[in-house]
Amino acid sequence: APPALAMLVRVGSGPAVRREPRYAQAIAVVFDLLEAHGWSLADAAAHLGVTTAALGRFVAEEEFVFRAANTRRRALGLSPLRTR
Repeated sequence: APPALAMLVRVGSGPAVRREPRYAQAIAVVFDLLEAHGWSLADAAAHLGVTTAALGRFVAEEEFVFRAANTRRRALGLSPLRTR
C-alpha cells in the first residue's frame, strides 16, 4: 500500500480531502485490502502500518463507506463494525 494512503488513514481525511477524486481511489484500495485480509480490520491495518482504531475511524468517516463495509462483513458472516 502506498505510504500516502497510510498517512491518510492515520490522520483522517477531513471534508476537503473527501471532495477530491483521490479519496474514492483511497477507499477502493482500503476495500481491496480489507477483502484480501478477509475483512479483518486488524490484519488490513497491520498491512498498512496503521492501528486498527485508525483504520476503523477512516472507514467510519463517511456513512456510505461505513454502510458498504458492514454490508460486505454481514455477507461474509462477520459482525458489523461498531465504530460510528
